[in-house]
Amino acid sequence: MRATILAFLLLVAVVSAFVTVSKVASSSSALLAKSKALPFVEAPAKLDGSMIGDNGFDPLGFTDTLKDLNYVRAAEIKHGRVAMLAVVGFVVPFHFMPSTGNPLSDVVALGYGPNLQILFAIGCIELATWKQTFSGSNGGDYNFDPMGQLKGKSAKDIDTLKLKELKNGRLAMVGIMGMIIEEVPTQSNTQMQTNI
Repeated sequence: MRATILAFLLLVAVVSAFVTVSKVASSSSALLAKSKALPFVEAPAKLDGSMIGDNGFDPLGFTDTLKDLNYVRAAEIKHGRVAMLAVVGFVVPFHFMPSTGNPLSDVVALGYGPNLQILFAIGCIELATWKQTFSGSNGGDYNFDPMGQLKGKSAKDIDTLKLKELKNGRLAMVGIMGMIIEEVPTQSNTQMQTNI
């Protein structure tokens, strides 16, 4: 019974994210722009297409609750970069130790010490970029280009590279979630077969 109620509430939450609320203009009815991602949904007011990769897609309403979209963009780019690294690590395991054959089990097999060192290094990077993340005007730009890929490029070429990074990051975020979701049943099936 609880599972049915939970599934129903989850379904209502997902459907309500795509329901458009009619907005009344002060004296006349104004047509809002449609989302490029979902043409049957109105685009949020703050997503006017001025940012690179803005397709008017915000089903959870982050743009309505947050004042600064640069912070949201910085978070999206950071999550995309981490997801791209995670996909590479999932597909091409780096053998610092004997592998169990399952990337999720390898994290546990690594132990507390190395995992805490990794978290400490991530924390140092976060603290070093804290001010730029929360007060930067160009989300995700840390002026870090050691290979000089932006030297001599026009603004249009730089925008094209930023859009490619954003799209690859979005794809990697979906990809790594799919890999993790696929790996969990595989891991449990392998353990069941070993126990038989």
